Amino acid sequence: MLQLILGLAIFLGIHSISIVAPSARDRWAAAMGANAWRGLYSIVALAGFLAAMVDGALGMGFGPTSSTILLSTGLPPTAVSATVNLAYPLHCADKATRAYGFVVPAVEKRDILACTFSHRKYPGRTQGDVALLRAYVGGAARPEAMEWSDQEMVARSLHHASRRKHAR
Repeated sequence: MLQLILGLAIFLGIHSISIVAPSARDRWAAAMGANAWRGLYSIVALAGFLAAMVDGALGMGFGPTSSTILLSTGLPPTAVSATVNLAYPLHCADKATRAYGFVVPAVEKRDILACTFSHRKYPGRTQGDVALLRAYVGGAARPEAMEWSDQEMVARSLHHASRRKHAR
């Protein structure tokens, strides 16, 4: 988390110099020369961006962006999964979400691996009338899921989570 904060501070800080301190930026650029200033500016911005991306990919380790980064490092698709968060009015999901979630047996060959009911596991994370479900896709059961668009992940997760008994 610290790496993410530092990365964002560096990335956003270098981009906001011209807004916060335009005269200082102009002095530095004049002292260094235009090309040297642009080079330093680009390197610092890139370092901040990469620090934030690495933290997002390895620190949290889930989500489509992080999964794409992990796959690009050569990690096998079977080791990568993504999560999709779904929100429902509680009255539409209440009967089906009395536990903390469910795991989908591999023999069912669904698009999701499991689904947790975050509003039950972590009371107070949502308003009292909202059900928050977190569906997991990908992994060894469905490595091709990492190629799906965000919209397709949401649609497939929504379809399979709503197939749960008693969910409307």
